[in-house]
Amino acid sequence: MSSQDISSQDDSVPLLAYGPQKKGSAGPEGPSRILLIEDDIELASSVSQFLSENNFIVEVKTTLVQAKESLSRFSYDAVILDLMLPDGSGIEICQYVREHYDWTPIIMVTALSTLNDRILGFDAGTDDYLVKPYSLVELAARLKALCRRGLTLRPPMVYFGSLTLDPLSRSLRRNGIEIALTPRELQLLETLIQRAGFVVSRKSLINSIWHESTEVAPNIVDQYMRRLRKKICGVNSDIEIETLHGLGYRLKLITSKNVN
Repeated sequence: MSSQDISSQDDSVPLLAYGPQKKGSAGPEGPSRILLIEDDIELASSVSQFLSENNFIVEVKTTLVQAKESLSRFSYDAVILDLMLPDGSGIEICQYVREHYDWTPIIMVTALSTLNDRILGFDAGTDDYLVKPYSLVELAARLKALCRRGLTLRPPMVYFGSLTLDPLSRSLRRNGIEIALTPRELQLLETLIQRAGFVVSRKSLINSIWHESTEVAPNIVDQYMRRLRKKICGVNSDIEIETLHGLGYRLKLITSKNVN
């Protein structure tokens, strides 16, 4: 069976293909360093071998505890994360990474493929989502794209009307009062603010936020937009998100005389 098939196996491949780098030392030079969190040893071996042959350095961990230990000590250019692990959910890893202000790109891989499953992953802070079985060629291509994007060490504060958005702490305040946002809602709002006054299509939002993931359906944007409206629009808000059917969405400020 081809090494490009996810079901290929090679028990001879070591789980640690190369030594990890100490925390803070990951950089753009040389092969990209990948943390693969996968409890299926045969699958992890196949993925590790294929990526190692394509200029990646791969370290494999099989549990949440092992993964957290490595993430607390070492830096990686990207993480491949299985959603279902023996000691818990991969969602916990996503939350752990983002809560420690670590913006390392994360690709979640899972057999769960419903829209709600994907939303759960994106809300936790994953950057991309692949459904098993998947092509190793596609996985490598997505990793390369995420590694080229690099890390954002300190995203700048974003201001719009009464809103103050801090991407680093994942917080949003309106007139000084905090409004709880998920990481994906925050990214969506930030993208709309950056293009305030202009129509932003669903496709453009997917490309900006989900990085052209082929696993994201257009209606996922509609679900997030409904949730975002409930949180930032309405009575006494100076923010409006317009829907222009067939075109997309437009964020705009409401003048004070029109605010209820």
